Amino acid sequence: MAHPSFPHILTGTYELIGQMPEVVQNGTLLLDGDDRIVCSNKTIATMLRVNQPLKGMHLTELPSHAHLIELTALIRESGEPQSIESTFPPPYDVTYISGFPYRDNEKAPANSILLIITDMTRLRQLEQAGEEYANNVSHELKTPLTVILGYTETLLSHSSMPKDARQDALKHIERNTLRITRIIDDLLHLAWLKNERKTAARLSRPFTSVEQIVENAVDSCRLWAKDPDIGIITDIQKNLHWNLNAGLMEEAVLNLLKNAMLYALTSPVGVKAFVMDNGNLAIRVSDSGPGLYPEDAQHIFDRFYRADRSRSRSSAGIGGSGLGLPIVHQILEAHDGIARVETSPGNGCTFVLEIPPLKSMTP
Repeated sequence: MAHPSFPHILTGTYELIGQMPEVVQNGTLLLDGDDRIVCSNKTIATMLRVNQPLKGMHLTELPSHAHLIELTALIRESGEPQSIESTFPPPYDVTYISGFPYRDNEKAPANSILLIITDMTRLRQLEQAGEEYANNVSHELKTPLTVILGYTETLLSHSSMPKDARQDALKHIERNTLRITRIIDDLLHLAWLKNERKTAARLSRPFTSVEQIVENAVDSCRLWAKDPDIGIITDIQKNLHWNLNAGLMEEAVLNLLKNAMLYALTSPVGVKAFVMDNGNLAIRVSDSGPGLYPEDAQHIFDRFYRADRSRSRSSAGIGGSGLGLPIVHQILEAHDGIARVETSPGNGCTFVLEIPPLKSMTP
């Protein structure tokens, strides 16, 4: 692929090639007319995982050299800049290689070619994640919108519909409208949490009673479930205080309690909080449900991920946004902590929130 925007011949200073890492994070190779390396920088040696000097080596002696040879042949044949996409040893799974005829009247050999190798792996991962995210959001919004449209069309085409049937259709419309609202609100909340993590200094974390946070979450869960006798057993270490954002941590615990009620569908649910041997705070929410398979457990904090459709939120009769656990994960990251799940098929799930103390954790 030619680059018409680049000059036909790239000219420059020979000594700058080896100093390229000081300017950009690209790998660079300067080749002579026989495809031997005249000069290179440290970045390309790292990308190729070569621990010996590259100067004097032929392209065929390098790992992943096939595309490099193909590109240099195209450049010599056309006399113009060319580029190709290639792969290097992990983690450089996607690389973009640009090559130019190079001339430095002072020191560069005749027929020199300059190769610039750019790691595009992270960018490609972000592109794929963005596409997957857009597909997931579209799917999650399309389902309730389809239900709303169906009931709306029914109401419009049946003006003499019985009152009970009409009321039932309106309730379905309301329920699915609320579901869309929850999805949008949670997506905005996730974006806010990510921004707070980037500017951690803005996140207020006063010395707070962990017991009070758990009690508030349990009370909210009982109101949400409309069942004051719902089985939740708490075991909180006495006089346990930690530097936490009380509102966010209460939300995290509440989301885990709701998750247990929605998916495990069994009581009781246990909540335990204590200081671990490593000095970190641990809040554990356990259920006695069917548990998760390993392949599900590793994705359980992904947005919109559903581990077991047989006990999905629709089968429970309650529509969620599919973002409760990702929000928990973001809240923990905002506290410099981690969220994980301990589980196996048939043995329930225990979600663990682990938060290290602040460097100066004082009341």
